[in-house]
Amino acid sequence: RTNMERLPLLSLIPVPFPGLYQNFFIGSVALKAALAASSENSERRVLLAPRKNPNEKDPSLENIFSFGVVAEVLSELELPDTTLCITVSCGELVELSNLHSQLGYFSAEYLPIETTDDSAETETHLHLLREAAEQLVPEKEELGSRYQLPPTIFEILEGTLNLTQAVSHLAYHLQLPHEKKLQILSEKDLILRAQLLLEELGVMEEHKVIEAK
Repeated sequence: RTNMERLPLLSLIPVPFPGLYQNFFIGSVALKAALAASSENSERRVLLAPRKNPNEKDPSLENIFSFGVVAEVLSELELPDTTLCITVSCGELVELSNLHSQLGYFSAEYLPIETTDDSAETETHLHLLREAAEQLVPEKEELGSRYQLPPTIFEILEGTLNLTQAVSHLAYHLQLPHEKKLQILSEKDLILRAQLLLEELGVMEEHKVIEAK
């Protein structure tokens, strides 16, 4: 059953992740109309969904994925070229339904994807992600490498209290292909999302070792 509340839908680049504060740039008329429509609810809530083709400036409904996040628009700033820079607080992961166009913008209903973030298994995977990420933090004497993580990312992970945020921070900051980020976001099971990231961190560690030889 979907949540019968209908919210404006924005399809944006980069991929939105639950539990993060993210900035997006909005230039198209349709996206600006959807953003303006968010003012009709007091919390300025919108639905954010990724595009199937990141190079498409104005995707049709058929080219928007049927999953994303509920987000709250915290601020917006108009730049000299009339592009809007918005800051949002991304909430829970959701499935979208009944997408349609109205008054020049897209909207949709949504169903939250339930996740458990307080089990022993999630704690174990949070620990594994921290350990794997620590292996990619460079020593001071090491040269720069594409297979390293900035120390600030590991510090964020150390202060992260739940697996959802840890997965989101890593997936957002890692230099992964767009398709891989979509694969991680679309995985409904939180543990499987973490395992996908652990695989990517393992590959990076292997490449780092090879590069150092």
